Amino acid sequence: MKRNRTQSGRGYLFRVSSSSICNYNCLFCRPQLNEPVDILTKEEFAIIFSEINDIFEIKTVHFTGGEPLIRKDIGDLIYRTRKIGGNNLDIAITTNGSLLNEKIDEISNAGISRINVSLHTLNQNQYKKLTGTSDDKLLNKIIESIFIAVDRNITVKLNAVIIRNFNDNNIKDILDFSFENGLIVRFLEFGLYEPVNKWFDKNTFISHDEIFCLVKKYFGNFERDFSYRGNGPTKYYQNEKGNIFGILDNQSDPSCCGLIASE
Repeated sequence: MKRNRTQSGRGYLFRVSSSSICNYNCLFCRPQLNEPVDILTKEEFAIIFSEINDIFEIKTVHFTGGEPLIRKDIGDLIYRTRKIGGNNLDIAITTNGSLLNEKIDEISNAGISRINVSLHTLNQNQYKKLTGTSDDKLLNKIIESIFIAVDRNITVKLNAVIIRNFNDNNIKDILDFSFENGLIVRFLEFGLYEPVNKWFDKNTFISHDEIFCLVKKYFGNFERDFSYRGNGPTKYYQNEKGNIFGILDNQSDPSCCGLIASE
């Protein structure tokens, strides 16, 4: 668990890893190499969150993982959080989306506010290679789940880690998809942390400035948008059409060092 002051300055963000395991084996993460850790029960979490919420002005609770939707009682965890925090509490979850279709009713009814879906490519072959999955229908299933969530008035954002010579040629497709469907995508600089630097070298890194130049090449000029602010350090940009995207320069901006994209 981690507490951050939000970017907007209106209260605190409480980030919670609700699961230590994942059903993917992404190239830049490889969670199957990690040892699972003990996870708090929903009752234990409720006690801790209630105490913290009484002390601090909690604006957002963000459930991450591993893959949080693997947790069988994730709906009850969200419900208990909503009951403690009240209707104004912002409750978000970051997911790979693979289980979103079957969990959407549960988390929607429990009181989820926002869903961040990791969608690093719209190319099926790239997606399978990146995530270590084999289902040819999985990517389409995730996209369908995104539309279902939007239809339920749940705010959906997309996260895309950009890796040179792997998915950097997918930036335009991801933006086309997000702009056409009124979604916001955040491009994340690829962090060469330990042990990721054993699998990739510095040549795979694409900076904020290079990502921004590629976006301008495809879509024309964008200006920094200071009016749109999330809970984290993402820099947002908007064009005259009202299209918005963000870049998390967690490597090139020292002030972002150690922070995670989980707005």
